[in-house]
Amino acid sequence: MLKESELFEPSQPLYGKQAELFAGRTEALERAVLASLEAHSLVMLYGDLGIGKSSAARQLYMILNQDEYAKRRYPTLTSHVWDTRPRHLVPIWFSCRDYDDMDGVLRAICFSQAQDANDTLAKLFPGFPEKTRKWLIDAALEAKLGVVGASVKAQRTEDQSSQDIAQARDEYLKSVRGIDVFLHLLAKLQEEDPLADVVIILDDFERLMDKSDFPAIFLRADSVRFVLVGIAENPAELVEHNQSLERHLVDRQIRIERLDEQEVSWIFENASSLALKHQGVKKLTFTDAFVREVAGISGGLPMIVQYYGRKALRVSKALLKLNNDAVTIDTDAIPLIEADFFDISKGVEPNLIARIQEGVGQSVARPRVLRAIADRFESWFDLGQVRRIPDLATVSKIEDHLDKLVDARVLAKSDETGRYRFWTPTCRMLCRRVPERNAMPGF
Repeated sequence: MLKESELFEPSQPLYGKQAELFAGRTEALERAVLASLEAHSLVMLYGDLGIGKSSAARQLYMILNQDEYAKRRYPTLTSHVWDTRPRHLVPIWFSCRDYDDMDGVLRAICFSQAQDANDTLAKLFPGFPEKTRKWLIDAALEAKLGVVGASVKAQRTEDQSSQDIAQARDEYLKSVRGIDVFLHLLAKLQEEDPLADVVIILDDFERLMDKSDFPAIFLRADSVRFVLVGIAENPAELVEHNQSLERHLVDRQIRIERLDEQEVSWIFENASSLALKHQGVKKLTFTDAFVREVAGISGGLPMIVQYYGRKALRVSKALLKLNNDAVTIDTDAIPLIEADFFDISKGVEPNLIARIQEGVGQSVARPRVLRAIADRFESWFDLGQVRRIPDLATVSKIEDHLDKLVDARVLAKSDETGRYRFWTPTCRMLCRRVPERNAMPGF
């Protein structure tokens, strides 16, 4: 049977089979491709929470990788990549989500086997782990003895057991920074393939607690192009106002914008087309009125559009009916979708719904506060900005309301700046539509 995820996938960056669900942002992709092909370039894809930055970066990655899907979807861009860089172009995708600093990221890129979506040198280059062992032993010897001394002792190293070699490598790794190991291995790779052009896409860059090493990494790795992807209201925020980096970002700061109504319409038209391709499935139609209402509700955020699409299939039982009948989804599905969102047994994230309920508590005003800030702020905002929202002019104890929402992990609060942000894109989406207290069971 046709699966919901084959038509709508709101909960993760779109890649693999889901890549064709990506809508719009072609101008941003074109700019990103051209900038990524420039020598020693620094490119930034930034924007609001849930705007589709990671999905856009994945499209960029596939274009640079000359993926078969990308060749069909973006023939002009993929042709340009081939015409400009017919040599060995090596795109590396890496999410910083689970790392604290660049040292950890670089060590993982160098040595991790990475069974997930991340790329590492071990995944991209056959035989790399075996070569790495020798290279690191050479580096360890050079570090201790100098180049001449290392060459004299190199022969003796070959006679040592693999256990001794591994121990020597591990001791060396503990004594040097990740940037030095990364640059050393990069130099070795380029000795083997002088024509290789490396593009490293660092997704979730804003999650790194310590980004201070990045300027040095960028400036020293002059053979590498970097693409930074992260939540930010402006480029300087993502690189922590580093002037040496900001100069490199001129004309390469690419904000991922919201979808317009035409692009929202494309998502639903595409879903209908994909459904028709499925053997034995009848026609699936989303009315213009439904599309317009979802476009307005979503505010052009693709993740919310995808959520409403998926829920529309669920509340209408469309996938069960499509094998025998054509299905039309109209605006009468909207109230059912939103009731479904806030149903603990069927909601998007039951634990998150429970946290929102805890954050709202018995307050009459808090749902209004939640909806108002969710409508206006996707990334960091402060108390002063909230107080200026006209809808909240008569609400007292705003700061107390926000702190209660922080305690319930509906909002995150920066200890450093005192600013707030929604915990996740899904959390913000639900808070935009949170009902009045007691309007639905549990609230």
